[in-house]
Formats: sequence, structure tokens, C-alpha cells
Amino acid sequence: MIFLVFAVLFMVAAAAGIGFTQARKPPKPREPLTDMSPAAASLLSGYSRPAYWAPVRAVTPGGITVRQARCCQRGHQSPKQAVTHAASIKQRIETTGR
Repeated sequence: MIFLVFAVLFMVAAAAGIGFTQARKPPKPREPLTDMSPAAASLLSGYSRPAYWAPVRAVTPGGITVRQARCCQRGHQSPKQAVTHAASIKQRIETTGR
């Protein structure tokens, strides 16, 4: 009888443990430490990596609207790096006009 109680408790605990492991969120991907092109990162690591670009929209001091579909040709390893690069290009265009 005691063995049956322990067996039932073990099955309930195992079922609860399975539920907890399935409910966990996957870990967030870490931000890359360097802003290396995805092609170079793929060569170094041996794994294919996606490339990210961000659009640039700025107004020159003369009032001309500048729109670029991509911040650069090579791309970035993460969306955050692409947005940061697009913001720096926007600031440069709004300040210098180039």
C-alpha cells in the first residue's frame, strides 16, 4: 500500500515537472559584442547568420528629405545594431547635410 502511494506521488511530481519545463520561456539571444558583418561572422563561426538593415529617414539643414532603404550594404548581426547605425547616419545627415 505504501509503495502504491509513493508511485502515485512520483507520477504526479513527474507530470508537474514536465509541465514546468514546457512552460519555460526560451532564453533571450545575447547581443553580439562586436559590430562585425554577418558574412565575416559566418566565416569565423562556421554558422550561417541573418543580416539586419534599418531604413534611414532624415532632413538636411537645407530642408531636403533623405530616405535610404538600408543603413549600409554589409548588414549587421542584430536589429539593435542596425537601428543604432541608422540613427548615427540620420544624425550625421541632419547635422552636415551629407
